Amino acid sequence: MKHLVEDLLRTWRAPRAVLADQFARGLGEERLLAYLLGACLLFFIATLPGAAEDAALQGLDSATPVVGARLFGFFFVAPLLLYGVAALVHLVARALGAKGSYFRARAAFFWSLFALAPLTLVLGALSTLLAPVVGEVIGYLLLAAFLLLWSQTMAEAEEIDDWRPVALTLGVLTAGLFALGYVAIDGAGLSAGLALTVGRNRPRRLAALDGRASDPHLQR
Repeated sequence: MKHLVEDLLRTWRAPRAVLADQFARGLGEERLLAYLLGACLLFFIATLPGAAEDAALQGLDSATPVVGARLFGFFFVAPLLLYGVAALVHLVARALGAKGSYFRARAAFFWSLFALAPLTLVLGALSTLLAPVVGEVIGYLLLAAFLLLWSQTMAEAEEIDDWRPVALTLGVLTAGLFALGYVAIDGAGLSAGLALTVGRNRPRRLAALDGRASDPHLQR
């Protein structure tokens, strides 16, 4: 625990040195999983202040369904996706000549998430007090800080001297993932809207068909 607190405080000043020290101390897979689940827990807690407001916007009487959905997302869906992201980033890094491993890439990614998570708690606590625009600006600043941190830890993990090309690559990959997520969500919303429209119009069409069938003029 002593090393954990020291590393968290020091990682924003010297992220490469902190990760190198962890590798030297014998960082293992179980510790990486603890970092990932710890980050997911803190991210989940950070969303709780806004759960009641989101439930009200959805017309729900209780915030329990919203909290339950987020709990499932952060602890069952997010870890699998984040393992996939770490693997994807390592494949890209290896294609560009990096010398690291899947394990070291996961270490850089999960540690960077864990280091960022306490800051999201502060933003979550202030989310109900801040104007939406201010909250969004702070969120983008946190994203930029995370990319800066991750690019340096990733450079250390992949044994790359200059972290700036890594930052550019991670920025492009992150923008691409956000774009894919937006397209997927937008497509799902469009499909749901079409299904809802069809469902609403179906009784009218059936009623029209019944009316035509009962019309003696049309039966001739």
